[in-house]
Amino acid sequence: MGDVQIETVAQLQAHLKQLLSLDDDSFTATGTQTICFVDMPVKKLLALFKDRQGPLGWEKVGMEWAYSNKERNVSFYIRGVGSNSLLISTVMTLHNKYLTRFGGGVVDENINEQQLRYLNAYGCILNQADYIDGVSPEGEALVKLGLICTVYFRNGGQRDVGYKVLGCFDRFVEQFGEYLQGQFHSLSGRSFTSLRKDSIVKAKEKLRELVDKGAMFSWILQSEKTAEVAASYSISALTSNAESDSYGAMSCVKIMLPWQLLEDEDGEQRFKDWACYLCENLDVEHGYAGLACNLPYDYHQFQPYEFQMAQRYSGLMVDSFALIDGGNLSEHIKGVNWLTLLGPRYIEQLGGMAALKQQLQLPDVSVQETDNGRLMVQAGVLPDVGAQEDGHPPAYVAVNRVLKSIRVPNPDQLHSCMDDAEGFTKANTLAWYARFDDATPVASLSPSAPAGELWRKAGQASPIPSDQMMRDAQAPSHKQAYARIAKQVDFIEGVTPEGQVLVRLGLMCTVYFRNGGQRDMGYKVLGCFDRFVEQFGPHLKGQFHDFSGRGFTSLRKASITKAKEKLSGLVDDGAMFFWILQSEKNGELPAEYAIKAMTCNIDHDSEWLSYLKITLPWQLLEEPDGEQQFKDWVRYLCETLDVDQGYAGLACNLPYDYHQFQPYEFQMAQRYSGLMVDSASYLDKAALEDGIKGVNWLTLLGPRYIEQLGGMAVLKQQLQLPDVSVQETDNGRLMIQAGVLPDVGAQEDGHPPAYVAVNRVLKRVRVPHPDQLHTCMDDAEGFTKANTLAWYARFDDATPVLSPPSPAPAGA
Repeated sequence: MGDVQIETVAQLQAHLKQLLSLDDDSFTATGTQTICFVDMPVKKLLALFKDRQGPLGWEKVGMEWAYSNKERNVSFYIRGVGSNSLLISTVMTLHNKYLTRFGGGVVDENINEQQLRYLNAYGCILNQADYIDGVSPEGEALVKLGLICTVYFRNGGQRDVGYKVLGCFDRFVEQFGEYLQGQFHSLSGRSFTSLRKDSIVKAKEKLRELVDKGAMFSWILQSEKTAEVAASYSISALTSNAESDSYGAMSCVKIMLPWQLLEDEDGEQRFKDWACYLCENLDVEHGYAGLACNLPYDYHQFQPYEFQMAQRYSGLMVDSFALIDGGNLSEHIKGVNWLTLLGPRYIEQLGGMAALKQQLQLPDVSVQETDNGRLMVQAGVLPDVGAQEDGHPPAYVAVNRVLKSIRVPNPDQLHSCMDDAEGFTKANTLAWYARFDDATPVASLSPSAPAGELWRKAGQASPIPSDQMMRDAQAPSHKQAYARIAKQVDFIEGVTPEGQVLVRLGLMCTVYFRNGGQRDMGYKVLGCFDRFVEQFGPHLKGQFHDFSGRGFTSLRKASITKAKEKLSGLVDDGAMFFWILQSEKNGELPAEYAIKAMTCNIDHDSEWLSYLKITLPWQLLEEPDGEQQFKDWVRYLCETLDVDQGYAGLACNLPYDYHQFQPYEFQMAQRYSGLMVDSASYLDKAALEDGIKGVNWLTLLGPRYIEQLGGMAVLKQQLQLPDVSVQETDNGRLMIQAGVLPDVGAQEDGHPPAYVAVNRVLKRVRVPHPDQLHTCMDDAEGFTKANTLAWYARFDDATPVLSPPSPAPAGA
């Protein structure tokens, strides 16, 4: 970088491109920093910086390396990600001094991955808090980012429930009483009163009289003496009366706490304990908890500001109307947030506790059942403000897909007496409620400053990249996904000392189907061979079929036609047949191009599966056109053969005479969880009568499995997951794609997250008692019955289930 002082992120990127030979697509940038993945290990990257700039004094900080150069106005963090490096580079003047972690703190050297995720999530809130708080010209915070929990419940006019509500106030005073300065309740007149030593006790005595009469009451305790400033601490309630209870009237309790309570995990747990307490104490119908714009009690003039923040931050709950929103939410929930709280009737509407828990087995989502049968659904490590530049919080979107059917369909508008330019009307209220439905922002950012006399604090951005930036940097583009495959090829393929490739990495698709002995289906199979020859005929050199004798024969001009004529005779007789065309002349070498099929005979159509498999070079994926050509093949097979099930992705491509190479395939399967073990797919036909083989890049499902999983609509909804897409074929099959391209699942990178996510949805239709994947093997060299089961279940806990042996690959 020479001696040039860096002033902008654009300058910083230009220098990094030159230094590291990167292109523009390699970077994810904000106004203060740029993030990129570098295809080299940490040590090599550190050495490269040192060679170019002299000794830099890199410092080890936790799992990262840090360096700042005040003269050049730049700071760097480097972190290893598998065999790559994540480089976070910052322009220091834009960050106000050199890069530090979490407001000046330093990450402990012994920090673990879970703690780092927590701190990063907290840092993302910290990064945005100053931009959310609304401050007057005199510096007074009139709107604050707050941590809220709002619950709705019935029978608020009943004496026992009324006393439980008062008990919530007792608990709040016990924990946070030192911060409380003002109160307002049903009997306090027209305004707030300051809290004196005995005023809470006196208020409670008066309100108990209302409870005894079955009358409604309201009460608010807060950390501000007046209604004109937003409180950091607050508890408020509005109950129904006994008469309206019989009509299903809703009551509400809401607590507000400083978001900084989340700074450590003890504070987070304390808040979640409050949510659980409210669920169990009040038998809640529904509720939510997370981050919101905390407005003063006299909130009307500040609703335009809340409106603008809601457009910019989709993770913020619009909650200024919460206490009087019970009528609107008597039959449906308001939506999802960090914590979404569900009572029994909503759980039942969603299929019952067991089914709902299963649907919520999603990335970054956890559930907790309370002692009284409520469900607390947590989306993300911590609440997410959902900054517009980062997109909607993925975990919120995922939970919304499961719960949106019970969301209020025709909600009251969130603000009163507003037009579209300044607040929530009926129209844009509907858009806000549906903001997570399509996982794209639904409101446009106004170019003007926030309404009213409020200023946004000009705070410094946090040095911590947001979760979405990290996902964008880590989620590979097509080019990056292809590079990840290419990087592992030399470690997967088996080559002799003379350079002969005996095991190849291959791109394959295997489908299983019924009625292979029927004449029309048999000719469809032969039609697949015609299509393959049409597209890849110049590469084909050998074939083997029922009439070939004992080995492969070389392909001559008319030999494919003659083979097809002979096999057509078997099809006409309803007999089974076998045929393989490939790019090798014999069975001793793995073919880059191949198509093979084995059908059943007509007598066993009702009980046996037939299969067809194609193999192509993995390099076909280098360009999107090649990827699409392969997926077109998969779809063609689904629609032509009415497949029962199937899969497509990467695998070790063994020679036709594969037995001696199965130990090599076994070792690669331990090291690369994304590889499909498929050397004996024709032997799997019997085992797969009762379930699918599992998931891969593409997983193919026929009608019987779709129905077992709840039907097409339900299954599509469950599969609305990050980095997962689904495509329904014209004949009612489902193609599920996990990831941009296939992922080998290198051990150092962990299981492919999208494969794990799809597996969570589909694993209950996986074959329960599979045959062993290899024959005549012991545990040390191949797949036995025991470690076959472990391989099938490898994605179930999202951790490796097999450890690699120390010796080099066997066989070749």
